[in-house]
Parts: sequence; C-alpha cells; structure tokens
Amino acid sequence: MHMGIMEIMTGFSKCVLSTGVEHMTRVSMQNTHITPNLKIIDKKSEWYRPRQDFMVTSNMLQTAQKLYEQEIPAFTKEDMDKIGVRAHNLTVKN
Repeated sequence: MHMGIMEIMTGFSKCVLSTGVEHMTRVSMQNTHITPNLKIIDKKSEWYRPRQDFMVTSNMLQTAQKLYEQEIPAFTKEDMDKIGVRAHNLTVKN
C-alpha cells in the first residue's frame, strides 16, 4: 500500500491496485482450546444447515476445489484464455 501511495504522490501512477495476504504465523495451528462445532454437520441438530459445507469452511484448498467443480461447466478453457488475454491487454493499456 505504501509503495502505491508513493507512486501516486510522485506522479509515476494514476491508479494502483493494493491487495493483501492473510498469514497465520502467530496463530498456533494445533490449538486444543479451539474445536469445530460438529453440530453444524449433524442432521438432527437445530444448528444443521444443509447448504453449509463444513469442509469448505475449514480448508481453503477445498474451497478452491469446490468453486472449480461448480463453475467449470460455465467456463471453457477458451473462455478463460479470452479473459486472461483481455486482462493482460487492459494492463498494458494502463
């Protein structure tokens, strides 16, 4: 973000894209005090939600896989290539 602000302030850029990355280096991944609430996957529980996919809520790889499986019929490789080429061309223009 600071580099983007500097680029705008010095006139090198009119617009910048700032993104973020989540990192969990300060959080223990094996915390025994935190356990998932398994009631959300128990069909007899009042907390059960049939549209909630428990694996997706706990694992980003599963989230990506599920999105791929749901959206792959909507996009062909040719569609994705067109989107990629368009994105690169727009970047070059700016």
